[in-house]
Amino acid sequence: MIGFFTYLHLGKTAMGIIARIDYEKLNTSILVLILLLVYWMTGTFGLLLSILATAVGVIPILAGISRTHLMGVLIVPTLTYTLLR
Repeated sequence: MIGFFTYLHLGKTAMGIIARIDYEKLNTSILVLILLLVYWMTGTFGLLLSILATAVGVIPILAGISRTHLMGVLIVPTLTYTLLR
């Protein structure tokens, strides 16, 4: 019973905090953090590869098709190469 009331109180408190978050700034800061980590761990080549992968991932969205088709295009050749090697 104590847990139930604690849950209700913490839920209201958490919702008050979450409601004040600026999601555009949060998303931008996470993107910058990810790019910095990629650059720190892999260098310029990894950063360029990350940008290329992002561009490939955006293509289905811009073309208006399902991302499942992109996964098929990527996974089938990889599986074929791996199994026939």
